[in-house]
Amino acid sequence: MDLTKLDPGLLAELTGGVGNEDLLRIFVRTRSIPTGGDAEALAAAGVPVTGRARTVFTASLPAARVRALADLPVVQHLSLSRRLHPSTSSP
Repeated sequence: MDLTKLDPGLLAELTGGVGNEDLLRIFVRTRSIPTGGDAEALAAAGVPVTGRARTVFTASLPAARVRALADLPVVQHLSLSRRLHPSTSSP
């Protein structure tokens, strides 16, 4: 697993005892718009690659697949999806 591709929150989840089958919601940033073999590799790893030209994807994957995904050359960065809460303070 290429640890340099993981954000701190995702790294903490993967090294903190999460089970291989536990689902993690992640953002996947690719180095370029995936085509051909890169798109197939992402899809095989569980990342839904649609026909739209983009470099950021979302996926819910078992931790074991996230670890494998980090080793794909097309993957630039993986980050853990976080629940956002509205701010209660005034600007």
